[in-house]
Amino acid sequence: MIYCLINENRKICRISPVFRWRCCPPPIQKLENISRLLNTNVYIKRDDLTGIGLGGNKVRKLEFLLADAKRKGAEVVFTTGGAQSNHAMLTAACAKKLGMEPILILKKRGVTERKGNQLLEYLMDTDVRFLDTDSYDDIYAEMDRVSKASGKKYYKIPCGGSNAGVELVSVLHRGESEASDHA
Repeated sequence: MIYCLINENRKICRISPVFRWRCCPPPIQKLENISRLLNTNVYIKRDDLTGIGLGGNKVRKLEFLLADAKRKGAEVVFTTGGAQSNHAMLTAACAKKLGMEPILILKKRGVTERKGNQLLEYLMDTDVRFLDTDSYDDIYAEMDRVSKASGKKYYKIPCGGSNAGVELVSVLHRGESEASDHA
């Protein structure tokens, strides 16, 4: 959600995801060995310590996207990606934490057996469906078909959560106080 305050001269916007899962802020760690080898200090931001799996920056996007889904009353959250998509697995974990039903419609490419993220999704009792296609248009159409059959209010998150920044920039450009109702 976006909260805006109006000043006499300009609009000042503050962004709030409503849900915070991350360990804030992630620690910065000096890499001693590579610093010594390169003769300069090298640091990394430990996004692997964010609090949900090994989510890193993916969890940041999901804080905003799932807050928007909750605000819109979604019961079901759809997303997509490859068979071993980290984004899809983390979407399932975060959606479940918020009491929403995740449905993953993944491309039937790569390792589809119960290994890696497929194993984690199985352990989370996530509804995972594979579609034998290379077209995301086919996958989004399948999301619409599945949601109509369920009759539940749903929210679609594109592959990798790629709409997280696009809508925010659009909203700020238009000067609106809240995101529009399309996802």
